Amino acid sequence: MTFAELVQKSQHGDIEAYGALVERFQKMAFGYAYHLLGDFHLAQDATQDAFLDGLRHVAAIREPIAFPVWLRRVVFKHCDRLSRRKRFATVPLEEGLTVPDKTPLADEKLEQEEMQRLLFAALDVLTDEERAVTLLFAVHRYPQQDIGVFLEIPVTTVKNRFRSARRKLSERVMDMAKYVIQNKTPSIHEQYTEIQELAEACRKGDVARTTNLLEKHPETLDGPDRDERFPYPGSCLWSPLYLAAINGHELLVRMLLDRDANPVPYEVAAQYHHLTYTDWLDTIEERGYRGIVDRIAVALRQRYGPPVDAENLHRSVREGDIERARTLLRENPKRTEQVDAVGNTPLHWAVAASNADMAHLLLEHGSPVDARNGDGRTPAVVALFGLHRYWRYEEKPELLDLLLKHGAAYTPLIAATVGDIDGLRTCLREDVSCANRPDPCYRRPLSAAAGKGYTEIVRLLLEQGADPNAKEAVCQGGYSLHEAAWKGYTEIARLLLEYGAAPGHWVDSSGDAMFAAYHRGHADILRMLYAHGGTMELQVYAASHRIDVIAEVLRLQPSKADEVLPYGWNDGGSEELALDIMRLAIRYGARFEKANGWNLRWTVVKYPQVFRLLQAHGADPDVPLLGISGDMGRRYADEAEQRRAVVFLVEECGADVNCRDKEELTPLAGAARQGHESIAAYLLEKGANPVPDVASWAKPLYLAEKHGHAAIAGMLRQNGAVGENP
Repeated sequence: MTFAELVQKSQHGDIEAYGALVERFQKMAFGYAYHLLGDFHLAQDATQDAFLDGLRHVAAIREPIAFPVWLRRVVFKHCDRLSRRKRFATVPLEEGLTVPDKTPLADEKLEQEEMQRLLFAALDVLTDEERAVTLLFAVHRYPQQDIGVFLEIPVTTVKNRFRSARRKLSERVMDMAKYVIQNKTPSIHEQYTEIQELAEACRKGDVARTTNLLEKHPETLDGPDRDERFPYPGSCLWSPLYLAAINGHELLVRMLLDRDANPVPYEVAAQYHHLTYTDWLDTIEERGYRGIVDRIAVALRQRYGPPVDAENLHRSVREGDIERARTLLRENPKRTEQVDAVGNTPLHWAVAASNADMAHLLLEHGSPVDARNGDGRTPAVVALFGLHRYWRYEEKPELLDLLLKHGAAYTPLIAATVGDIDGLRTCLREDVSCANRPDPCYRRPLSAAAGKGYTEIVRLLLEQGADPNAKEAVCQGGYSLHEAAWKGYTEIARLLLEYGAAPGHWVDSSGDAMFAAYHRGHADILRMLYAHGGTMELQVYAASHRIDVIAEVLRLQPSKADEVLPYGWNDGGSEELALDIMRLAIRYGARFEKANGWNLRWTVVKYPQVFRLLQAHGADPDVPLLGISGDMGRRYADEAEQRRAVVFLVEECGADVNCRDKEELTPLAGAARQGHESIAAYLLEKGANPVPDVASWAKPLYLAEKHGHAAIAGMLRQNGAVGENP
């Protein structure tokens, strides 16, 4: 039954139908509430109140299809109410609650459903004031004094309202209220813990545990970031299939593919910081997992098309060899349907290379114009954003026109990105819900328009129900506000905030809207974000050497001490000031055993003595050693600077030259893979093992030869390394 049908039944008094709506939308509502409030317990309150409020007013919805938009506004209203009142201490719902059996017997299930029907009917007879007190006191067990403060009423009024509610509700219904309302609220802590367990189960090949967790969280089949139903406000940039495949667990890979997992995992679906993202199956094969490669190849063929043959039309297209491409197509026109390891057709690559002549040739030979690759991108989407994961605007108008003339679908995403408001209105007339529906490539029309500065299109989409906090690729809570803040589109930022955009959503490692406005110097937008509840992360102030701000924040919120260490230190400060900042954090209890590896690397390179301080309080020198030795080189000024950091970590901090990362790579293997000759020589001098007891594909010599670093390979052979096939 569709949710619109459930809404219609609810409007006619069907309590069971409304319960089904609660089940369907509760996680979405809770995730949205948490985005707005930033507090688990307040978000639970807002979600509960919103659904109870919704039960009373569902009949007022004119168009059942608009229920999600209506619900979002109800949740926003309750979040706004909570955020404006004084917060009070809460106790997690899990404490003191005996969790019932997750799989009740049939008669128990019927009893629970009956309890729900009675509960909703009973609560509806209470006045608003009685219901608020009942939920807070009887269900959540807040002290009456706190409830009075929260509701801004005298304690005597709290007592009188609760007595009145008790007269209307029997003890049995009160007990049901405690059970049902508490169980209607998801435990986000529990959910996220289980998601972390899922990742670990996939790494270890634990089929039974993975199966159990996927039954509970089916939305994570292709990775938590790939499904709107996963509400946790953070990034989980991994997929079960990739973790299983790269670690050689064939039985688990088969199970995931049988469940229809995307054979192109999140990790390799789009270009990241490099161009060679289509060779992931080669990596698996070189590790000796041929059976896994074969299974994934079958799934790729079934979902995306036949694989590239030995003649490799894809290579000719990428290299721009149009004569050879023409020859291959004369031999077999069906080669236009072949796909690489991530689902790209030759047409995807022709568009990415801005080669209009090649694209025209492929289209003349029947290339599928709307084929989607593993990331969900059609060639037309590539003509707008390229193949990079982070949605760079790489518009190619000539190629887009060519694709459209050959029948490419004109989608809301295309209309919003090119600024075609009339075309977008046509799409909305055909289906108004497309305003808030992501494209299969996980990008939304709203963020595309916001990133291009199309104010009227942003306004139109918001008016038609687009949610500025809706999840999309690389951002759990909406990309639109970050785009506007980064590019300085003040009016668009104002519009988004008016429609409830939350300032605190991170875009992968690019910070939130607050950071974007601050980093780009858009003071007007930054002030606006502050006025709408935005807060700057402490690490931003630390990076800017603002010890005054950090001192005041930690005085009020000492629990934030672990958030001080920045991703990178800006110029304009001094190592002594950075030392004082970290000493201050340590005074408030900061520890660094679990500090982010990037943060530690940057600290070692910029302020080595600050790292010594961090090491005294838990930081592991092996972590930055592994990272710096094997870094791609683009993060630092030159290899000499990297070498100085390696020497410092080994000689002054005692880092182990034979330590290993999760993939069993040593610092020497990392240096060999990336071609850092001086670092490799130093590590060998300090006792790095040239033939560590690891899989052949992780040995330094194999990696040096595979990546064409002959000098390092020669150095390793001189130190006893012998070549072997993986």
